[in-house]
Amino acid sequence: NRTTDTRIFSPLLYQLSYLGSGCDWRRARPLRCTSVCGRRGIKHLPRPASQPTPVASRISALRAGRQAGGPADYSNRQVQAILSRTLVQEIIIVASTARLEDMNRSTVHELTPAPDHRDRARQAFVFHLKRRLGTLGARGLGQVASHRTGSDEPTLEETAAAMSGSASFAAWSALNKGSQRRMWLALEDMVERQLPELEARMAQISERPKRGSLALDPELPIPGHLRRHAFHGQPGGYVGSRHEADLRAGLLQEAGGTLYTRGVGTGRRDSKAQAVVRYLNERFPGLDPARILDLGCGYGGQTCGYALAYPQAQTHGIDIGEGLLRYAHLRAESLGVPLHLHQADASGTGFPDGHFDLIVSNILLHEVPTPMMRAIMAECWRLLAPGGVVIHQDVPTQDPDMPGFARFLSMWQTEHNDEPFWAEFSQSSVPEALIAAGFDAASVFEDYVAQVDGPLTWYFVGAVR
Repeated sequence: NRTTDTRIFSPLLYQLSYLGSGCDWRRARPLRCTSVCGRRGIKHLPRPASQPTPVASRISALRAGRQAGGPADYSNRQVQAILSRTLVQEIIIVASTARLEDMNRSTVHELTPAPDHRDRARQAFVFHLKRRLGTLGARGLGQVASHRTGSDEPTLEETAAAMSGSASFAAWSALNKGSQRRMWLALEDMVERQLPELEARMAQISERPKRGSLALDPELPIPGHLRRHAFHGQPGGYVGSRHEADLRAGLLQEAGGTLYTRGVGTGRRDSKAQAVVRYLNERFPGLDPARILDLGCGYGGQTCGYALAYPQAQTHGIDIGEGLLRYAHLRAESLGVPLHLHQADASGTGFPDGHFDLIVSNILLHEVPTPMMRAIMAECWRLLAPGGVVIHQDVPTQDPDMPGFARFLSMWQTEHNDEPFWAEFSQSSVPEALIAAGFDAASVFEDYVAQVDGPLTWYFVGAVR
């Protein structure tokens, strides 16, 4: 088995080591591995000749257009943001009139940090490392599992038993955890270095006439699981706030979410809100909400999407994290999107009965314990007006057709990426919780929907009041 592991694993580790060669980073080192690949170690491939990047070519075209009387409404700040944007080959400049299509992983706004050459190198390394680790997990470790179990489709239990003694899985797991730590180190350094400038921009945005509103509640009790866990390993977690103007939590959540999802294969045009809106348009044509509520809105990226999709509606978002909401409010104001944000618990929001026509959540349910998930369903029943729709979008761990090996890799998140409720969510039943909350079983729906831009699938579940 060890020989098989090495034969499958060594070539991919060899390629991974190349990604780190010749990079001048403060904390990064070229990857080496002798415990798996044997005494011969790993060489570094020669560095390829330097060539213009797609981003550089895009900037040259932009500048040429400005000089030739082309698009002249790009400010110096926007051009600098384009130059600095990492891993984006086609940049979107969001104008004063934003569109739903602009709300994706490429969105640039006034609070977007501008990475320098070192930031770009570190983030590019993390991006490619995560991409290759994904290939290694799906293909290389899949072969190891098949060899060890003697089955092309091993069950979850068989895979777990086989991987418990696998050197390949141990190395893959260590590299995966290391890539996540590298990601946060790189992003934290970039954000911390620019915080004074970003806070100055925050002050400028705060002085402008407001389109939306922000209501914070310093007395709101913080659930224990949010105090104990820093989901995805985010420094400071979701609820950390060092002072009354701290933007760090929101800055890190947006930057980390973008780099992480791009690393696992998501495209730069992907948007969870766009996927939800498309699904709603197909399933409920003519849906015309007057008030929308986004539960666990975080930094507000998806909330802006819903506000643009239904411009006639008043769009609200709630979250427990003070720093997330502060950042989300200023981000929306800089994009010209009216959001009304509140610091509140999704299981007890404080809004009146029947106040909303559409309630949404994105990637919330797998980050709460099952009792709280059931309480959130009961709150959705209370808050929805008759005829209103609730829809939750989340990870597809509940798919009964997911192969055992894929489920095993998915469950890795529980112990290694600070996702304490990942496995618990996969074993729970959101439809049953909706019915128990009061929704008619005939109105409950459950579906699996492809990403707007990427290879992944989302889990959609909801009901009609």
